[in-house]
Amino acid sequence: MPASPAISRGQLGASIAMQFWSFVGQAEKSPTTNPQWQIGQKTIPFEKIFLVALYSIGDGIWQADVAVDF
Repeated sequence: MPASPAISRGQLGASIAMQFWSFVGQAEKSPTTNPQWQIGQKTIPFEKIFLVALYSIGDGIWQADVAVDF
């Protein structure tokens, strides 16, 4: 079932993936106080991060629940 009449599940999935890719790109460039959680090809690569759930928390704001496959 589409999230709205204007967007299909596939389009929604593609949009989420692009936003997630953008977040990971920014996180790779950001410093961390805990090196265990640094995102990057030598630490936690994009391919090891998974979207577990997506929650609508109101007013068009969504919260992602993600996991890392160590």
